[in-house]
Amino acid sequence: MQDSDFSYSGEQLRDIAADALAHAKKAGASDARVVLGETHATEVSCRAGRPENIAVKTAIRFGVQVFVGHKKAGAGCNSLAAEDIERTVAKSVAIAKRMQDDDCNGLPDAEELALDQPDDAELELNHPRDQSIGDMVAQAKEMLEAAVAHDGRISLEQSPGSEVHEGRLRTVTANSRGLMHGGEGTNHGLSVEVLANLKDGMETDGWYDSRADWRDLQGHLDIAREAAARTVARDAPQPVANAKVPVLFDRSTGRRLIGDFIGAIGAGRVHHQVTCFGRHVGEQVFAPHFSMREDPFIPRGARSAYIDDEGVRTRAKDIVKDGVLQTYLFNSYYARKLKAATTGNKGGPTNLRLDYATRSFEELLKEMGTGLLVTGLMGAGANAATGDYSCGASGFWVKDGAIAHPVKDATIAGSLPAMLKGLVAGGDDFLEQGGLSCGALLLDEMAVAGAGGA
Repeated sequence: MQDSDFSYSGEQLRDIAADALAHAKKAGASDARVVLGETHATEVSCRAGRPENIAVKTAIRFGVQVFVGHKKAGAGCNSLAAEDIERTVAKSVAIAKRMQDDDCNGLPDAEELALDQPDDAELELNHPRDQSIGDMVAQAKEMLEAAVAHDGRISLEQSPGSEVHEGRLRTVTANSRGLMHGGEGTNHGLSVEVLANLKDGMETDGWYDSRADWRDLQGHLDIAREAAARTVARDAPQPVANAKVPVLFDRSTGRRLIGDFIGAIGAGRVHHQVTCFGRHVGEQVFAPHFSMREDPFIPRGARSAYIDDEGVRTRAKDIVKDGVLQTYLFNSYYARKLKAATTGNKGGPTNLRLDYATRSFEELLKEMGTGLLVTGLMGAGANAATGDYSCGASGFWVKDGAIAHPVKDATIAGSLPAMLKGLVAGGDDFLEQGGLSCGALLLDEMAVAGAGGA
């Protein structure tokens, strides 16, 4: 995908943003913020060894948020034409004038804005690839063929299929207090999902990878083989009895556990008192040998950024240090509500990494002894307000430190705060996807229920 594929240059987007802000002021807004940009995406999917879908998509977006004193409103459109932007801005101001005052509304404080921050080029997020649709089709077909070649029980005709994705974004975020920040980036993805005809029926599983730089992607044939191996490993599952045992989340499911925690420490939940981690800053929330750090400045990182969604400077920081919660995740609105300072997390955290003394996967199995290795989860997981955790699980029963047999249709239950404090150890098999990096996670105990009964 070449630069000529974009309809608007970065400079043109800046000019449009400046004009939109001027329209907002003229219409009666005391302050305004705009986000505008253009995206291009090419997606190719294959099924049964043949191309199933080829899609080339282009999208233009414009969004504006206006403030009339402490009244707020927003609107958007799928056009950057001057008349459409002027109409959208005027509509936002008219709506804002009818809204109620909230003295916590407003743009971030001037000292928090990234007014002198360079654009995102130094973060190395933009890596276009000169790849034809034909090349993408061939790659998708090769993934399915490699999965079938890995194990004859994989069905080429029945497998859900494979996908190759390339996307590119050019955007500008600006506000009436001097922010004018441009960003440009790419996203490359590979995925495959397969079906295997096994002794006790059919099983499906898959694997994927997504990166800013296509050269960082896991090899497409390796992705196919991992999808196939995960699927056929489920052959001949056995039921488990109800028990309280150690549970080992593999590197793909451990991410869900950490995601539940992150979802519970947003300042909005704290303000509305709908989190089990309310008023826990400065207290132990993880096992003491676990820490978690956010770093927005990792080159080619999945969520690397110099600014958050409202233009505040992002910052590297400890979320958890030696098991102790260091901060909630604030945007400017809830920071004002809670008389705190924004942490630059409007839109969520950037790149998170779980830090601990690593052990190999084999060492984790041995330390576990007897228990459940979880490789798949079904259901919501944790209730952020109460901390109650319950999820359908599939994986493997482990006995005497070795995998004994596959397990499916099990349920694992516990309390999220107790689970995090009960982390025993973590694996060295770090999986970096979606802005979160962690390995397998061993918990001391959870309730496991299965068809095997008591």
